[in-house]
Amino acid sequence: MNLTQLLVTQDNVDEISARFGLTEEQTLEAMAAVIPAFSEGLKRQTSTPEGAARFIEALASGRHVHYADEPGSAIAEDGIQEGNAILGHLFGDKRVSRAV
Repeated sequence: MNLTQLLVTQDNVDEISARFGLTEEQTLEAMAAVIPAFSEGLKRQTSTPEGAARFIEALASGRHVHYADEPGSAIAEDGIQEGNAILGHLFGDKRVSRAV
């Protein structure tokens, strides 16, 4: 399973569409625009053993599995805060993650 298959599920698309008042098409377009940047950030952060270890440690320190089991909880306030923290770590800078 690749990153796109992991993130772009019908449940995720439905949840995001409902949360932000988007059509399914708009949500899929937004996801298609963000996933390549996310993938590049992941590759960059995990390109060294140290970077990979830091990223795994950051993931392990939260309750991130919960969001895979219940995707709707990722767009709740707690999920957004944890997601922002991981994205800041992934992109190395909070401003960069917000721009993406």
